[in-house]
Amino acid sequence: MFSLLGVQRLVTTLHSHIGVADTVQAVAELAVKVAGFGVAAVSIARGDGQMEMVAVAGSTGARHQLLGTRKARSSYEVEFGVAEVWGRLLFVPHERLPDAQDRGWIPEVPRRRRFAGVLTFGRSWHPLDALYAPLRSASGDLIGILSVDLPVGGRRPGRRQRELLEVLATQAGIAVDNARLTNELRAEKELFKLTFDGSGVGMALISLGESNFGRYLQVNAAFCEIVGRGADELLAMTAEQLLHEDDRPAARARVEELARAAGNGYRAEKRQVRPDGEIVWVASTVTAVDGGDGSPRYAVAQIEDITGRRAHREELKHRAHHDPLTDLPNRAALLERLRMSNEAAQAGGRPGALLFLDLNDFKEVNDRYGHHVGDQVLTALAARLKVTVDGRHMAGRLGGDEFLVIADGLDEEQTAMLVADLVDVVAQPLTVDGTTVSSTVSIGSAPIPVHPVDLHDLITAADRAMYVSKRGPGTTEH
Repeated sequence: MFSLLGVQRLVTTLHSHIGVADTVQAVAELAVKVAGFGVAAVSIARGDGQMEMVAVAGSTGARHQLLGTRKARSSYEVEFGVAEVWGRLLFVPHERLPDAQDRGWIPEVPRRRRFAGVLTFGRSWHPLDALYAPLRSASGDLIGILSVDLPVGGRRPGRRQRELLEVLATQAGIAVDNARLTNELRAEKELFKLTFDGSGVGMALISLGESNFGRYLQVNAAFCEIVGRGADELLAMTAEQLLHEDDRPAARARVEELARAAGNGYRAEKRQVRPDGEIVWVASTVTAVDGGDGSPRYAVAQIEDITGRRAHREELKHRAHHDPLTDLPNRAALLERLRMSNEAAQAGGRPGALLFLDLNDFKEVNDRYGHHVGDQVLTALAARLKVTVDGRHMAGRLGGDEFLVIADGLDEEQTAMLVADLVDVVAQPLTVDGTTVSSTVSIGSAPIPVHPVDLHDLITAADRAMYVSKRGPGTTEH
């Protein structure tokens, strides 16, 4: 078996293959040469839930019997369900095999393991043992399965052999996925002339020539609809002119790089500006087309309107960092801001202040008026806190009736003024569903120092100061 350095060198060779067929065959052969197995086979996931055997190495008999066969992915999942997990590998001992008939090809039992007609294996490899290495793309999707058999030495693989197989499987998954994507891009290039006009995806041809660099050469109807302009108007424009001004430098650099390296491509999310000023987020895939002399002649751009998708993504991001009731920053967001404030204090030499707010006797509001009223009071008070800190600082909710205010660059006098403002704004009565509710708050403060500090210790210090302040509601100690 090869060393890890040998594996790395062979993996480099593996990634040099372009087509899927060549890549998967290389995977099978490397499993035999590198990882030390007598037979290796690769199945590739199909869109119909089947796994197709597309490469076999190490045994002519196995190749003839297995190549081209298909097996339901669910059958593999049944085996995986009873397998022993060896890191990223899945080992199915023969005694756990659900159906031996489903194995397809079974190696012959060596004579040395037969004694008086009785098979003896122990830690030896049984002809019905199965070892699988799932092949996954960089995003984690299952794209294939590497199956190996007949380990060198006739025994179940040890740690070293498993590690070699894991390294190979990890790199193989990425290589196969890359080869598959490359094949798809090639197919798109060959077929785009037939599908260009009728495609539901926005498509455009962009010149990479020196005389009209970046100008649109052709656009389809879907592209016009996404960007909100007619074909004649677009053919008099460059791709850069459609972009938001903040996106132009990066896009220009990418296209210039593309022009210098025919056959390369890139994917990006960027903002298109419609004539009325509306911003449309698009996912753009751009590929250079060789002009025949080794230099790119034009680029094929495909765009998809992802405005709604990005808005949903931003909403999820917002929810992850904000309290669902008050919409104030939550604990995670507060900790991140506190870390940044401590770094700013160190860089600028000016301390800040961390304020811990706790509403006094808020449980009585819930008990007397109900939680629906209590929730409305919390929401209203949160809005007041947000207005009071005026965007310069951050107010957030820890949970329950506890809040934090993170203030940057405040001395003790300024901190005391901010505390007084917060006490006053909380004390102003609220009317909820015809009921007037009055609240008070206890506030403790802790300085954000000009040296590194444990954030949780800082919060604890402000919390303790708050409890001291409860001896006089509406006051603060620090």
